[in-house]
Amino acid sequence: MIAGTLGGLLAFCSFVKGAQPPATSTLDPAHFHALLVGCTKYDNLPANKSLRGPANDVELMRDFLTDLLRHSSPDLDHFKLPPTAIKVLSEADATAQGDDFRPTRTNIEREIQNLIATAQEGDQVVILLAGHGGQQPEHKNPDPIYAKPDGLDQMFLPCDCGKWNGKKWCVDRSIADYELRDWGKQITLQKKARLWVILDACCSGWTMRGDSPEIARSISTDELGIPEADLQDAAKTALARQPAHQAAEKMPGNGDHTRGGGAVDVGFAFDPQLHDERQSPNYAGIYAAQRDESELEMRMPYRAADPKEAKYQGLLTYAIVDILSHTARKITYGELAELVRQRYPQWGRTAGPTPVVEGLAKDCEVLGLQRWPGRSAMRWRKDGTDGFVLNEGSVQGLTPGTVVALYPSIESTTAPSNEKELLGYAKVKHCELLESDVKLAAYSGMSEPRQAKLPAHGRFEVVWTDYGSQRLKLGVDAASGNLQQLSADLKAALAKEGLLEFVDDMHLAQWVVQMRDGKLVLLSKDAAEIGGTPPPEAALFSIQGQPTAEIVHMLEEIARAQNLLTLTAAQQTDKLRGAGQDDDPSHPNVELKILRCKSKTDPGTEIDLAKEPLTLLPNDLIRWRMTNHGQSDMAATLLYIDAGFGIKAIFPRAGSGTDNLLTKKEGTQQTKVWRITADPVGNEHVVLIAVPRQAGNQAPDFSFLEQSTLPLMRGADDPEAASLESPLGKLLKNAMYENGTRGGAPVDDIIDTQLSLQSWRVGAEK
Repeated sequence: MIAGTLGGLLAFCSFVKGAQPPATSTLDPAHFHALLVGCTKYDNLPANKSLRGPANDVELMRDFLTDLLRHSSPDLDHFKLPPTAIKVLSEADATAQGDDFRPTRTNIEREIQNLIATAQEGDQVVILLAGHGGQQPEHKNPDPIYAKPDGLDQMFLPCDCGKWNGKKWCVDRSIADYELRDWGKQITLQKKARLWVILDACCSGWTMRGDSPEIARSISTDELGIPEADLQDAAKTALARQPAHQAAEKMPGNGDHTRGGGAVDVGFAFDPQLHDERQSPNYAGIYAAQRDESELEMRMPYRAADPKEAKYQGLLTYAIVDILSHTARKITYGELAELVRQRYPQWGRTAGPTPVVEGLAKDCEVLGLQRWPGRSAMRWRKDGTDGFVLNEGSVQGLTPGTVVALYPSIESTTAPSNEKELLGYAKVKHCELLESDVKLAAYSGMSEPRQAKLPAHGRFEVVWTDYGSQRLKLGVDAASGNLQQLSADLKAALAKEGLLEFVDDMHLAQWVVQMRDGKLVLLSKDAAEIGGTPPPEAALFSIQGQPTAEIVHMLEEIARAQNLLTLTAAQQTDKLRGAGQDDDPSHPNVELKILRCKSKTDPGTEIDLAKEPLTLLPNDLIRWRMTNHGQSDMAATLLYIDAGFGIKAIFPRAGSGTDNLLTKKEGTQQTKVWRITADPVGNEHVVLIAVPRQAGNQAPDFSFLEQSTLPLMRGADDPEAASLESPLGKLLKNAMYENGTRGGAPVDDIIDTQLSLQSWRVGAEK
């Protein structure tokens, strides 16, 4: 709070000084190749180690990439995807097409070799590996450039992986990191193609409790039959060479990462003589978790109207599609990874994981596109059964109740003015992952349109967003102790309408009451599913006083902080979609930077969160700088949410009377220096609220949203109450200290406000 790790499984080094990857204006299906691997059933692992999400991951990514290629084609009506463009290996594809499509070691290697043979200079290659990961002793006589600091190789486990083979010194039929690296070098170095690897697995994880709705994508060394003696030998070998690696302050070849000091330590220790220019400029990789974390799959979307209809997904794959489906502007791989890290807290993740990005191409645009489908790609069509379908769904942030405006399609109009003709409105009825059913509706004084007069298809824009239920769901793990009476008491206490809701079905709970080691605790659902001792960053609170009252009080504070994060993510989604773009002078454009300081008087050095998943350590000094690049005066509030869900006003300090004005055209404010402490450790955030300031009026100030002051600020006589009467204020009021039931807002009403989020991880003492 205020007062190292796995950076990547692959590190593709080209060992040549090559040209930068060629720029392309569109994603050409003829020069695009993807291999999507989803491992669910494992032949040689216990049945309870089967996964569900990878099968859904590859289908989600296949649908997304197909749609992206379709909208990159100049002729949508005659678009036909080349049969070799996207290859999927999964149980479902094997059932439909034969065993050659199972995600076995042989089939995966065959398809990667096909990619190597097919790819040409400038082509775009995407590889998604979703399934279990693991670690094994480093192979004999490793390349010193890639020698591991802990003596362990990372690996991806195909569906037919075996156990540890001491003679071969590897897990049978696994795919080790050095193999993936060598294959990748052939794509990026020999063929000079661009490669993006998405690894939705992990290399070291926690033990999950039985009957868990969240499943860890990792297999322990015990389960793989790796003898402890072999692990110890690998550790001794690594330790013997440690001094040579510890001599370098920075990780050569990965200049954004340093050892210690709070930055992320990458998975490979590069030789000090290597430099960035000797890596491939054509490679970017995004990996699900750091070395000490576990990637989980869970039901998504997180707050589905009917949670039982949600599908198991790997968080990384779902987040990537979620973000790229929204964006109407350029985005780099580094920015994508930062946005992924911001998604997790809104999905109830308190115990990790922390996705990371690696490779020199992390500063390049995702998939090399110089334009995105954007708003014109948001399309509706008649489905032939008196219904209407949108080509966006829950992944793109649509929710039941959201209202959309219907327009003609741009390509079907003969005059530019016709494309802006409002045909009517429709309301979302039901959301699938990538599609939604809507019904025609009256809205904003306009009557319901007549179906017969509407064309067969067109485009749409979101005009009113339904944020869904913002009530926090509590469950009691009665099996962990004698908690039947407490469960009944909490159910009665939460029967009235409010921010909290009691659920009997533990699969639907977001927070859980458990007995652990004879003590009553309240903990997040992801932490509740971890057997044994949860990691330090897991949200776990001891219940000391009167249980029912204390649990309700704590949960209300958690709900306020969680809903603030959720609303912030929702508006950032709208900004990616196109509303409030930086290049529109009529929209707010406040830039928030986090700075690392050497002392309380040091102005600080900017930390680029798009290049490093930030970990701060105790006694680190940081401050924030806000700059208004827009054309209107703005009032800024900066709220800090710690790992214990406390909310503190960083700027302006509550009751301080500080002027929080950011004048238009580069007006700047800077906070004082804050010191990081380890109480508590875990994931923390800063939320920027920027709203217009009218000349002669008091600046809107949301500093009163500090957690401790919330109960005191609900009266109509409070001077801050006026801030809550704005459209944004009403959203915050409902989400943070009223009933949290379904609510929404017209997009145009909040388009002149800005919510921005920064996230980081506070580690324990070195």
